[in-house]
Amino acid sequence: MQWRTCVQFRCSRKWSLFVLLVGGTMCLLYSVRAPHWEDEEIEFERHEDPGPYHVAYPHKYRFILDHPEKCTQYNPFMVVIVPAALHNVESRNAIRSTTVLVLFLLGLPSGNDSKAQQRRIYEENLQHQDLLQSTFIDSYRNLTIKTMVMLEWLKDRCPQAFFAVKVDDDMLLNIKDLVRMLLNPDTPHSNYITGRVWHNNVVIRDQDSKFYIPPEVNVLHNVHGPAREDTKICGPSTSPQYDRCYYSTLIAVITFNPDELVSYWTDLHRPAADGKAERERERELT
Repeated sequence: MQWRTCVQFRCSRKWSLFVLLVGGTMCLLYSVRAPHWEDEEIEFERHEDPGPYHVAYPHKYRFILDHPEKCTQYNPFMVVIVPAALHNVESRNAIRSTTVLVLFLLGLPSGNDSKAQQRRIYEENLQHQDLLQSTFIDSYRNLTIKTMVMLEWLKDRCPQAFFAVKVDDDMLLNIKDLVRMLLNPDTPHSNYITGRVWHNNVVIRDQDSKFYIPPEVNVLHNVHGPAREDTKICGPSTSPQYDRCYYSTLIAVITFNPDELVSYWTDLHRPAADGKAERERERELT
């Protein structure tokens, strides 16, 4: 189990939005008829070059798939948004079978088959009514833009929600335990950051390490890209043994594939699993 960073902030109406690490929504127009992507080209806005410095959110993007009615229909306490990759349809279907109100956030496809990809996105959106799509290119390097677009959507379309959960599409999210934590009177409701805390970590100054960070300003931008990528650790060849009672007490768990996610979620929502977890919690408190 691994926690992802959680961020909470206030919106314009002084409601708080809680971000855990998910994505999307779509427009009512597409519940009636999907547009003809074959006959339609997306017109990109003309943007000025942001200049030589890195700008995390350089342009004003717009939504071509939207679902502003979701928040007005359900008036949700919490919205789950998954910033999903375009091709991860199987993962999205797995998540759809495990939770309630979930929206998936996408960018634009690129490459020679972009029209075919966009056609499939429209069809998926027509069927499930849960995709958001904005006019940035969907790529790994644009993940920061995707997060900013998500926060903009929440602020403009869903200010009445108390919390918004942003979670990757490989995460098993225990909604019940998460809501229990958020409703705890000891949980702050503003300027709140939580997650898995790494104690006593220091900046690496060892020049022989590929993770060496010199004290000079901006030097990190010149470090070779792969050296800044996620650290990978060779672990056991098999997955950790699943334990229903233990997993019932966790808020978020990384899964290895969509089938595992669905299997865990189905088992955890059996009455016996929830009851056993509750008894374990009671014993811990006594």
